[in-house]
Amino acid sequence: VGPDEDGRRALTVLQRALIAPRITLLTQFNGLPAGVKFLVDLREELRSFKEDDPDLNGLEQDLRSLLRTWFDVDFLELRQISWDSAPGALLEKLVQYEAVHAIRDWQDLKNRLESDRRCFAYFHPRMPNEPLIFVEVALVNGLAGNVAELLDKDAPAQDPDTADTAIFYSISSAQAGLAGISFGNFLIKRVVDNLSKEFKQLRTFSTLSPIPGFRAWLSKQLAD
Repeated sequence: VGPDEDGRRALTVLQRALIAPRITLLTQFNGLPAGVKFLVDLREELRSFKEDDPDLNGLEQDLRSLLRTWFDVDFLELRQISWDSAPGALLEKLVQYEAVHAIRDWQDLKNRLESDRRCFAYFHPRMPNEPLIFVEVALVNGLAGNVAELLDKDAPAQDPDTADTAIFYSISSAQAGLAGISFGNFLIKRVVDNLSKEFKQLRTFSTLSPIPGFRAWLSKQLAD
């Protein structure tokens, strides 16, 4: 056995020794029904406890690294969610997970899934009924000046084939246990590509998003 072979064997032994035994245990959850969802929820809990118990940091970081590998965007499925075809349980989750503009009732949700609206979400094969992140899009003519006109339930639906602008007005991460694992940019790019193929006349793609914390900051400035 030559020195190079000895080095390769030593490197293999070292790599195995550096893998924490808990990684082997956590990896086995990937083969269990709802096992991946369990780990996602576990990390959400760990994130809330680790500041009070620093000993949990290592476990949380190992879990984050594992989930980052499993939730690579190449493994995710992009789906359009519609009022007519989506199961009721999934529609309820949209209401639950919406983090930008609260969905007030079923009529509000139906309005956001009208013919001139689109909703797309990423799903993982091991969590087929749980959206990871979803984006809501309005198909309109020209840029909207405010979100209220896009969310107006009484406004008539526009023919999407005449729209020249797609406005991304809400994007929500649905799984707190996947915090720090980015999907948003990839989701928007995929949706732009899908919409461009479905509606050849679209010319403008825009966001209309709030600035988190801006009102609280402004109120403090005015008070001072």
